[in-house]
Amino acid sequence: MAVLEFAAARLGKRVAAPGGLGGECVDLVELWATSLGAAPIAGNAADLLANADTGQWTAVSNGPANSPPAGAIVVWHEAPAVGIGRYGHTAICLAADGWWLLTLDQNWPAGAPVRVQLHSYAGVAGWLVRK
Repeated sequence: MAVLEFAAARLGKRVAAPGGLGGECVDLVELWATSLGAAPIAGNAADLLANADTGQWTAVSNGPANSPPAGAIVVWHEAPAVGIGRYGHTAICLAADGWWLLTLDQNWPAGAPVRVQLHSYAGVAGWLVRK
C-alpha cells in the first residue's frame, strides 16, 4: 500500500494496532509496518531504532546531510524542548527536505487523532526504511 493511500484511510481517526494501547503514535507506525509486510517492532517510540529487525529495516541516523524518504518511520528521542518525553515519538514520513519533515502522526499533540504534521528535525534520532 502506498503511504498516501494509507494516510487517506486513517486521517482524523484514532487507530490501534493489534496488542497496542490505541491512540498512541506507535499504534500508527505498527499498522504501517504490518501493511508493508514487516513484523511489529517492540517497545516505545524511542526504542524503535534499536529494536527493529535489521533483516526487515535499515536504521538511518539523523545527520546534517540526509533526510528520510516517504514511507520511512521517523523516530524522536526524548527532547523536552520540543515537548517529547522519555518514551519518544514516532511518525510516518510523507515528505522531507533538509529543514522540515511532513509526517503522518497520531498523538501529536497529545491525544490527537491521525493527522498530517510539519516538524523540524529537533529531537529526531533517525528513521527506519523498509528493505
